[in-house]
Amino acid sequence: MPPPLRPELTYHFKNFVSLSGAVVPTSVKVVREETTSSSLEVVPCWKLEMKLAGMSVNLWYEKESPCSLIKYEDSVRQTVVDIIERK
Repeated sequence: MPPPLRPELTYHFKNFVSLSGAVVPTSVKVVREETTSSSLEVVPCWKLEMKLAGMSVNLWYEKESPCSLIKYEDSVRQTVVDIIERK
């Protein structure tokens, strides 16, 4: 069961980077409920903003089980990835 989400809720934790051995303070903020489109479908999601190591990443997780990651947007590398197949 995923943790309960509501807009403006923020989780703080430390992220261990195994390659470098660094511990990076990380936060994940629930931005809002949002419907987003992937290559496959339109999906009701939670939009989350994750901040770590000086970068911000937007994540869209579907609201209903199995709460899969639907879309990923990296503002530093200008990368956008969305789901292309469900198994």
